[in-house]
Amino acid sequence: MNEKDNFDIDDELARSLERLVEEETNVAKAAYSDEEHVNNENINSESVRKASKSIDLDATQMVDRDMVKSLATGGSGASQNRQVYEKNEMPELSEDDLEDDEADLTEGIKDERSALKKEKEAAPHGLTKRNKLIIAGVSGLVVLVVLIIVIVAVVINSNNKKSYEYNYDKGMEYYNSQDYNQAVDFLSKAFATSDGKKNVEMMCALADAYNRTGQTDKAIEVLKEALAYDKLNEKALTALAQLYQDNKNGAELTELIRDYKGTKSESVLDAYKVSAPTPSETPGNFDDAIELRLMAADGCDIYYTIDGSEPTEKSIKYSGSIKIEKDTVTVKAVAVNSIGVNSDVAEFTYTIALKAPEAPKLSPESSEVTVGTKIVIEGLADDEKAYYTLDGSTPSANSSQYSGGIELNKTGNYVVSVIVINKHNLSSTVTRCSYTVIEEKSYSQAEAEAILMKRLQENGKVSSLGTVIPGGGTAKLEYQSTMTISGVEMYYIRLDVYNGTSRTTDGYYGVGVKNGQCYTVTGSNGSLSAVQY
Repeated sequence: MNEKDNFDIDDELARSLERLVEEETNVAKAAYSDEEHVNNENINSESVRKASKSIDLDATQMVDRDMVKSLATGGSGASQNRQVYEKNEMPELSEDDLEDDEADLTEGIKDERSALKKEKEAAPHGLTKRNKLIIAGVSGLVVLVVLIIVIVAVVINSNNKKSYEYNYDKGMEYYNSQDYNQAVDFLSKAFATSDGKKNVEMMCALADAYNRTGQTDKAIEVLKEALAYDKLNEKALTALAQLYQDNKNGAELTELIRDYKGTKSESVLDAYKVSAPTPSETPGNFDDAIELRLMAADGCDIYYTIDGSEPTEKSIKYSGSIKIEKDTVTVKAVAVNSIGVNSDVAEFTYTIALKAPEAPKLSPESSEVTVGTKIVIEGLADDEKAYYTLDGSTPSANSSQYSGGIELNKTGNYVVSVIVINKHNLSSTVTRCSYTVIEEKSYSQAEAEAILMKRLQENGKVSSLGTVIPGGGTAKLEYQSTMTISGVEMYYIRLDVYNGTSRTTDGYYGVGVKNGQCYTVTGSNGSLSAVQY
């Protein structure tokens, strides 16, 4: 017998009781109509008083037809009337018990009528209307007591069907048999009770049944209720996260992950987390600008800020790289997956302390040179620019720009001043070198050898006695040829060292034919290079 059948029985019983009350009321009215006037003393006869002593007055208060129907069927006004009976502790009645009660009631009434009929037939014909009235009143009271007992039984049975235990048991029975629609019907009623909001296991079953019947929003709300009661319940937490994932509720899943951060249940949500972006450059101090690249898991977009605000999907979308050129910059970045789940915010701080270029180095350094000598800057970077003056004044970006060399084309004394400016517009300190420019002349081979020997002695290579330092041995210069090496025409000379009859070569040198400058020469024939010595 299903729940619908139960309520049909209740309605039929209510209608039967209603008819019964009406019939007994009519009988009483008929009895009263035979007596034009009955005094209060007659009504309170000894027989009526005896009958009333055995009846609980609270249980026999008059019930009109609307009240009977509302008690039996749960209609309007039933709630207030039921409270009177629900205070009494009575055993729960099964459906079979109620059917038996109804049959017993019907049979009892028939027996009562039969007894009254026999009593009437056996009584002397002179029975007074007063006696008839007493008999009718007592009969009505007995019927009313039985009627109230049945009504209470109906109310209790109806309340049982609305109880937590009844709906929980029925709901779980249907859930376990995979009848999810029926499970929702009963479990939702159990959930509506105060006990239902304390049973997380039952709430998880109801949420699953809601989800399987396409009621996802209700499933989510039930799981929220479960976590409101038991925040760290891992079964409810996992179920809610999975529902958010399946329904692409990225914002809600992000909020859930952040809400459980730092709790002992945080690891339950690990599978749903998005990894934070990582940088190509370790945060710290730099002396030059950097190109920062950010990386995240496949399928994720990156959003970032550099103004200190928290990044969202409305922030700058990362693409390519982030150029950091100066000062201290804090990059905050978040990765967002395809359904909108946000990672934790990653934060990277970079301090760019730009470094000025080193002071330029000139070659040759301060010296006497001939007309046409070219002064070059060593180690100038491609992204650096040099500027110079020839009168000793401090150069700036408005001075002559260096390009390939500074050529001294006239005789005289010069102070060459040079600065280097890098790509960040930072300037080096000034380098100054003094030059005496004389007319170009040609030196003979003998003059060149004398100039070279003097330079070897000045540099501590050969002693004043002509011996090589260190190691001893007699130094001797051997002219090889006149050739152009590194763009300078020079005498190419070999230095030999004699120890007795043995000879060793100590190195190769050059002396400019026109400028008288000394050079060290390295390399082999056909690939020689010269550096000022």
